[in-house]
Amino acid sequence: MKVLSTNTGRPQAYTFQDLTVRSSMRRESVPTGIQVRFKGVDGDEFSSPLLHGVNASAVYAYSAATFPQWTVRYEQKVGAGNFGENLTVDELDESHFFAGDEWTVGTARLRVSGPRYPCNRLNACFQRADAMSVFTEIRRPGVYFEVVGEGFIRPGDELVLARRSGQRWSVIQIFDLLTARKILPYGDDVRAAFSAIAIDADVPDLFRTQFQKALAASR
Repeated sequence: MKVLSTNTGRPQAYTFQDLTVRSSMRRESVPTGIQVRFKGVDGDEFSSPLLHGVNASAVYAYSAATFPQWTVRYEQKVGAGNFGENLTVDELDESHFFAGDEWTVGTARLRVSGPRYPCNRLNACFQRADAMSVFTEIRRPGVYFEVVGEGFIRPGDELVLARRSGQRWSVIQIFDLLTARKILPYGDDVRAAFSAIAIDADVPDLFRTQFQKALAASR
C-alpha cells in the first residue's frame, strides 16, 4: 500500500437544505508531505475538536480505489481529500486492518483505532440528501489511526505492518457493529459482540463507549 496524496484541511462553510454547517472534511493536497504528531496533523483544524481532534482519530486514511465508485454514486467527481482523509492510499482494505495493529508510514508509527462513521456533514459537503446513508451502505469507511510515534509522511511512502494486535476486531467489523447499534431490538449475537468489544483494550474509548451506551439503553 502506497500513499498517493497527503492532505490537510481547515473548516469551511457549507449550506444545504437551508442549513449552514462548518466542516474541514474537504482537505487539500500537501505535495511536500505532512508532519504527524500525537495530537494530530500539522495544518489540520476542526470545527468540532472534541470529536475529531482527539488522539484516536489523529490521522485518517482512505482508499483511492473507491473513488470511481463514489464518482458514480454521488454523480460528481470524487478524489483525494474529498472524504477528509489525511492519507489517500492506492489500495486500502478495511477488513485487513485490526484495532490495535501498528503500521509505519514514512517516519511515523500509527496504531489502528477503527472506522470513520458517517455524520450529516457528508450531506452538506456533497450537497446530497443521501450522502450519509450511501456511505453506510457502501461500507468503505476508511481507517482512523492514533499516533504512537511522531514523524513525517510523504506521497510515495509505503504502509508497512509493524505489529499485529490480537486481530479480534477488524475496522469493517467495528463499522458494521456501529451500524447494528442503531437497529433495535438487538439479537443475542449482537449483544454478545457489543459486550465483548466494549471491554477490549485494543479498541479505543472513542468506540467502546458507544457500545457501552447502546447496551445500557437497550436494557
